Amino acid sequence: KDKFNSWFKVTIDAVEMDKRKRKKENIGKIINKSINKWKSVQNNKIEYIYIENGTIDIRCFPFDFETIISNLVTNSNTIFKYHKVEKPTIKIEIGRNDEKFYIKYSDNGPGLCNAFKKEPQKILKYGVTDRRNANGEVVGTGMGLWIVDSIIQNYKGHISLQKNIESDTGFFID
Repeated sequence: KDKFNSWFKVTIDAVEMDKRKRKKENIGKIINKSINKWKSVQNNKIEYIYIENGTIDIRCFPFDFETIISNLVTNSNTIFKYHKVEKPTIKIEIGRNDEKFYIKYSDNGPGLCNAFKKEPQKILKYGVTDRRNANGEVVGTGMGLWIVDSIIQNYKGHISLQKNIESDTGFFID
């Protein structure tokens, strides 16, 4: 019951009417609030490292940035569940480069599977997933990272997955 209530709270909080209006928001506060909700749902089983290199205030839909974090954390949470990671860790860093701002996300899981290692951009396509059950059957929807990419494109941003090619373990999205 407690677990269901925690997940329900994360979901319901995400769709409040006020979050569907574009207004000037502090991205750091949105991300920090999202992290704290996830920590409570996960009973602090995952360590979060959050680094804020400057203040980022933009006109946005808060729901968009909560959705980005939720999709990425959900993916990491699933990986940590099926692959024994001694100390599961998620790192989120935000900051500014000139006129643009960035969000860097990473985890210390096993990394991308071989099918996506050389061409990680494929995981951003609709319906593409590497999530499988114990029998090797596809169980993922292939929508999470496609949604993340769509939101980022709506804000005139782009995703870099280059670090996934260079690193043997972990997942990286900038």
